[in-house]
Amino acid sequence: LYLLSDLRTRNGLGPTLPADRDHSLTGWGMSPRFAALIGRDPTDKPGRDNSSWGASLNANLALSETMNLTSITSFENLDRSEYGDWDSSPSIEADTFFGSLVDVFSQELRLASNADGPLTWVTGFYYSKQDLNERYFSDFSHIYGTYAQVTYDQSVESWSLFGQAEYAFSDRLKAIVGLRYEEETRELQGFGSAFGGATALPPTTVDTEMTPLTGKAALEFTPSDNLLIYGSISRGAKSGGFTTYNTGNRSGIEPFMPEILWAYEVGFKANPTQTFQLNGAAYYYSYTDQQVLSAIWTTNGPVGRFTNVPESHIWGAELEAIMRPAEGLQIGQTLSYKKGEYDDYQTLDVAASRLAWAAVYADKSGDPILFPAWSYSGWISYDWMVSDFAVTAEANYSFRDEYLSWLGPKYDVDSYWLANASVTVGPEPSNWAGAFWVRNLFDQDYDLTRDFFTSADIAQPGRPRTVGIRLSLHY
Repeated sequence: LYLLSDLRTRNGLGPTLPADRDHSLTGWGMSPRFAALIGRDPTDKPGRDNSSWGASLNANLALSETMNLTSITSFENLDRSEYGDWDSSPSIEADTFFGSLVDVFSQELRLASNADGPLTWVTGFYYSKQDLNERYFSDFSHIYGTYAQVTYDQSVESWSLFGQAEYAFSDRLKAIVGLRYEEETRELQGFGSAFGGATALPPTTVDTEMTPLTGKAALEFTPSDNLLIYGSISRGAKSGGFTTYNTGNRSGIEPFMPEILWAYEVGFKANPTQTFQLNGAAYYYSYTDQQVLSAIWTTNGPVGRFTNVPESHIWGAELEAIMRPAEGLQIGQTLSYKKGEYDDYQTLDVAASRLAWAAVYADKSGDPILFPAWSYSGWISYDWMVSDFAVTAEANYSFRDEYLSWLGPKYDVDSYWLANASVTVGPEPSNWAGAFWVRNLFDQDYDLTRDFFTSADIAQPGRPRTVGIRLSLHY
């Protein structure tokens, strides 16, 4: 991270650190006590030291000539260790550490038809169990005179029944219907917090559950061999959960609710010629209890928290074109636009609350949902032979519109363009190839996000120009 604004350290009683004028001039600093607490050296830079592994077993059994049974068993493990300096300075004002141990087991049984005919179907059962052991430590020594320790376990268990059927009324018209019923229980176990080593919230357990019925209904119409027109209505759900930041109050870990989405989409896929493909879609999303990152007021000021927006909607459209104007040459272009609005939403006004040093709420009903409206991307690739070697040159580029922040103009992220390129070479025929690639070809300065932590206004810079080589072997 780097500093967007001058940082008056130690609540204005310490030296003022000037804002960083160069995206590469990031800052950090860690106290010896915090380093010992998280098992790192005081001179360590912010960074990740994570490891994961997993295994899966897929088994398929032909029960008959018209029916197949599939079993998918998997296990995933993550050991996470991440140190971040969210004040982006040597001052100890917002240093953080995440230490996680995660195990996820899942089992799916799926029965599917395997026969010619107008009707095809699939049905099945899915089960998953997730176990998380988490440590979240923060050091605010130079601004609040304390450090925080949060520990908890979280267990998530879910099962579901699902089925989908497709029926072809003719060669030109097909209907698709699917349903899924799920039961999920999520329990935050033994959430406890301590400030300066003194207990603030003794181990507390809270839980939440959901039993959504989701599904999809769609029609696909093929008026000609090179045109598909479709329309669909879908209902989806996103799990509720907990905001597990520093808190000494049980209300801080009360769950936010599941998010429910009704999605309506129409579109087409067309191949007017063998060298040109055009796809387009328009959609409308209606949300109930949309999950957003907002803030709550505490004795130390505003603290980020996930909350629910009672009613909101998003609509948009996208267009994709793929062209093959010459042998070996492909060109792709995509353009999308989206817009959203809160229909019913009350939230904390962070700027006004800071000025009043008390909770001030704002009515956001009718306000736009803030995200980049326009996005554009494209790619060009060309394949040719040089002696006995196959060569592929590719370039891709993208545009992201400005991202206006709900925190105020200071935290708006400007629009930017990015370009990447690569050249891949390998003998033909062969099972290996080598590539040289460049990302952020023109070394564009851009920010991924902008935010604040305690008294620091910070930004996360995007990567500068990066070059590398890749060797691949297929066997």
